[in-house]
Amino acid sequence: MSNEKRETKGAVASGAGARGSVARGPVTQALPSRPNLEHLKAQAKDLLEALRAGAPAALERFRQGLPAARGASADKISAMSLALHDAQSVIAREYSFASWAELKQAVERATTQLAPEALSPESLRALLGRLSSTPPPAEVQQAMLEASSVSVPLIALSAELPVVALRNTVLSVGAVAPIMIGRASSIAALEAAQKSDRRLALFAQKDELEETPGMSALHPVGCVAALHALFPLPGGQTSWMVVRALQWIRLTEITSEQPYLRARVERFEVREQATEEARQLEQQLRERTRAFITTLPDGERLQQMTERMSALELADATLANLKCSVDAKALYASQAELTGRLRHVIALFDQGA
Repeated sequence: MSNEKRETKGAVASGAGARGSVARGPVTQALPSRPNLEHLKAQAKDLLEALRAGAPAALERFRQGLPAARGASADKISAMSLALHDAQSVIAREYSFASWAELKQAVERATTQLAPEALSPESLRALLGRLSSTPPPAEVQQAMLEASSVSVPLIALSAELPVVALRNTVLSVGAVAPIMIGRASSIAALEAAQKSDRRLALFAQKDELEETPGMSALHPVGCVAALHALFPLPGGQTSWMVVRALQWIRLTEITSEQPYLRARVERFEVREQATEEARQLEQQLRERTRAFITTLPDGERLQQMTERMSALELADATLANLKCSVDAKALYASQAELTGRLRHVIALFDQGA
């Protein structure tokens, strides 16, 4: 075993950030509270590919959502040579918009209205104190404060990303985290990210003692993160990095292992149905977080931040600030239904309360 440091010091949830969870469902569903245009475009692309592959569900969605295909037979729809703009029209109507242009305008309005909300230094220190007995250096904490207040532009998800395998944490979307990196492959992945769009794929290891984790050694659901800052330590073999987790992703294939892990990933979408069960679970979680926030410095401001979060954002933020096992957090990350995530994070909250 090498002398590498454990590759994390915890994660702290920031304010509302980029979301990655637009779910597909029945006609006239509501947009999520944090819509992402790139994900909606990808949904349209996936829908078109499913239609061309002959998927009955895709055929029915075109039949219901595209005026030119309404009531048409499968043969007639196949003969229409439908294109991406037709699939976008279907997606728009499934979200109750008359056209893709109207949907795009609504998403742009929603995203431009999101003002970054920075944690106060006192709140940050209090949250870090819950997660680790040894807080990161002052300059790393300052970078975390900056990362929590900087708007991160929404960009298309790259088909392949450099990977950093995390030894003892699972980051959740919206979290700002200081992570200590020591493996040569992790340093190389950071260097690759710095030379491109500063995006990394972060996946937790199943066994933190594994020195050369491959596909089977990683939990399959992780996050795309923006690399905000890097602080090399004396000697050059270990560094602190500060990242902000942007969206949930699934690991599909390791494409390269040297000089660093590189992987193909895909969006991991969480279905946010507006059911009575989901509303009850959300209320239970909000009651718990309100009680917890009263124990923290600057609690009133933190309360305002969390009240503006959607149920999924609140669940992700709560997970980021719970001290529990990697397996427990990885199980949360694997839940594809909002209700499953809410139930799981409430149980973890109660265990650690």
